[in-house]
Amino acid sequence: MNLINRELQKIKENPAVDSKFTAEDWAGFQALMEQSNIQDKELILRVLSMYSDSEEREREIRNLSQAFTQIADEILPQLRRSRLNVTVDIIGKSDEEILSLLKSNPKSLSIEEILYAARLLRGTASLDDQFAVYQQISEWQPDDYRAFNNMGVVRFLQQNFTDAGKYFKRAAAVDNSAPEIHYNTGLIALINGNISEAETAFGQAVGTGEALNEALGVMYMMKGNFPQAESIMRQAPNTNNVALSKILMGDYDRAGEVLDLVQMPDATTYYMKAIAGARSNSKDEVYKGMRAAIMRDKSKAGYALKDVEFAKYLSDPAFMSIVKQ
Repeated sequence: MNLINRELQKIKENPAVDSKFTAEDWAGFQALMEQSNIQDKELILRVLSMYSDSEEREREIRNLSQAFTQIADEILPQLRRSRLNVTVDIIGKSDEEILSLLKSNPKSLSIEEILYAARLLRGTASLDDQFAVYQQISEWQPDDYRAFNNMGVVRFLQQNFTDAGKYFKRAAAVDNSAPEIHYNTGLIALINGNISEAETAFGQAVGTGEALNEALGVMYMMKGNFPQAESIMRQAPNTNNVALSKILMGDYDRAGEVLDLVQMPDATTYYMKAIAGARSNSKDEVYKGMRAAIMRDKSKAGYALKDVEFAKYLSDPAFMSIVKQ
């Protein structure tokens, strides 16, 4: 910050400059440790699962003096990064003008303006329309990875995972350093059941935020390491996957609390509430969750009839009246 202020004084500028430290990237540290050959690696990973407090974790790891030397040389440098945010006041086009020009004269817009327009369309336009905008950008600017990456995201949302993976690969061919590409590639690997490939991709996705913690948690659940999944998902937002980690660890009350806080609950959200209710012997929660799930997706009724979670409810008239409507 001092250096920046000195340079600004040379050009006689005096904007407001502020600096702050970011939180320690424990998720990135854990992902890199998983891939390393550092002595006592398993012990260090165990420390991460046993302690949630940052100071306790650091103290216990520092106690392993020989291993800590390796960590300081091999792991920590990869986690160091800084970000400079500059806020500039400019008089640009309004949202309405940008959307209008996108239809009438898209070439009059800059690539940044078109990308911004695509973000504006997320709330109103279909996924196919959004895809068309990114496709247009990719034709005008084939050296901009963001167009291909966003095309992959749209196909992912459409559950076309094959095409999504192809676009993520094209994005990586343009710029393999972007962490969001590796995060998305890791998600495709998880869907395809390739845990090893997902682990490698997530190790290069440091800096993608809370979503990475959820993805790592899903990866650990697929590995069968439920305690590790539940631990790392404590830093993730409230989602169905986070609730699943609580259910697998037997914390049904907390699972219910997480499901109540899911921002956009779907049929799976309520189906999981019914499972949490069944496991905690709460019939009311089973009935309520199942009704809401079937209301949003009728196929959940047939699925529930075959689900071992509800085996003991197959002789319950109230439950059967819900799933056989």
